[in-house]
Amino acid sequence: MFDTENVPSLIKTYKEKWEEFREALINDEVQYFNLKKAKEITFLSVLDNMMKYEKDNNLIKIPFIVLNRHYSFCRATEFDKIKDKEPLSIERFLPNKDYIKDDNRFSPKGIEYLYLACKARWGEEKKYKYIEEVAMKEVRAKDRKRYGISKFRIPEKLQTFDKNIIDLTIADNKSFEEIEKNFIFQIKDAKTKEARHSEVEKLALKIYFKLMSEELFKPIKTDDKSNQYKPFHCLAEYFKQLGFDGLMFKSTVCNNGHGKNIVLFDKYYAEPFEYAIIDMPYVEPMKYKIFQRNNK
Repeated sequence: MFDTENVPSLIKTYKEKWEEFREALINDEVQYFNLKKAKEITFLSVLDNMMKYEKDNNLIKIPFIVLNRHYSFCRATEFDKIKDKEPLSIERFLPNKDYIKDDNRFSPKGIEYLYLACKARWGEEKKYKYIEEVAMKEVRAKDRKRYGISKFRIPEKLQTFDKNIIDLTIADNKSFEEIEKNFIFQIKDAKTKEARHSEVEKLALKIYFKLMSEELFKPIKTDDKSNQYKPFHCLAEYFKQLGFDGLMFKSTVCNNGHGKNIVLFDKYYAEPFEYAIIDMPYVEPMKYKIFQRNNK
């Protein structure tokens, strides 16, 4: 599976193995939560072999302490103009299984994973303009509807290197051709066997993650979401089983250059602390209100 002498052929093979994996999940040949069976499929088997050695690779993981320092987060939620009265409970911005009636990208209906729009930032300034746009597009905001949009943060007690998310966006800014060219350049520059082996491992990771990210971006038919999402449900279960606490992935609905999301496997791994009420179409600047800190 690691024919580095012919990278285009390697990419083609990986794509074929992804399709086999996808079809097996969609056709219920294996259940998304049956990881033992899923690892018998070549795509996940190869990924599993890589992750045995690369699980702690800083290329693919982001610790919570880094998330807190360098990313801003927010989440949008549709409100009921009659039932949702202010001041709102902090719980209103957290997922509730009783209201999750549809499958999400990485979780079946009823599963309380926390999905947040996110954006990398520099310095201490936490700008939310662009991730608010991502968050509103993620809920498919419609005119004459009311939405709440809340800022989130990582709780202080979780700001450590012990908790990590896996970053599926590591190769999003390069094409497969660019990944190949960079590999050829780096492998020629590698002076030792260990250095060459390291470059081969990076190549495999980037191709795999690029492929998964591209598959995420493919449009899903609304009436077939439960089936089409099964491969990603399986991947989420797999990364969770490896000990990761969530995933970072690019937005499938927002192309403003800032469209990234994270999904956290525990809804209390991030906490809302300010919110605004928005009646669409949105015109006025947002006026945030401050929550009391969530002590959970």
